[in-house]
Amino acid sequence: MTDIMTMRPMHKAATPFWDTFFDDFFAPAETAKTKSRVPLTDITETPSEYIFETEFPGFTQEELEVKMDKNRLTLKAEKKTSAEQTENKAHYIMSERQESYFRSFSMPEDIDAEKIKATFENGLLRLEVPKKEKELPRTIKIN
Repeated sequence: MTDIMTMRPMHKAATPFWDTFFDDFFAPAETAKTKSRVPLTDITETPSEYIFETEFPGFTQEELEVKMDKNRLTLKAEKKTSAEQTENKAHYIMSERQESYFRSFSMPEDIDAEKIKATFENGLLRLEVPKKEKELPRTIKIN
């Protein structure tokens, strides 16, 4: 099995566990500073690739951004509000809609970043991240 690390904010590192327990318990995927959520992601590994399936409910393909920079895979979704939506905004008593999602993964060295395939359907982003073909040892004939 390969190490794929998820990168999550560490803003509460200096605070004792019990001081933030209830905050984390009731909002486990929300970061306090940015108000962006960490999207739910399933990662599977096959002999030839890694498959990421990440949920972005209520977002369109145009609102998603997928970046691969060196060995860091970043997934981001953000709702854009137009001036018309801002002017006509109703007075909400409660609103639980999420405006942004963010997640970052530290990828292993054996991936072929140039051949990543992405599809988005019904709020589910699927990334197929192929592994580099392993170079087999070869015998060199001596003349």
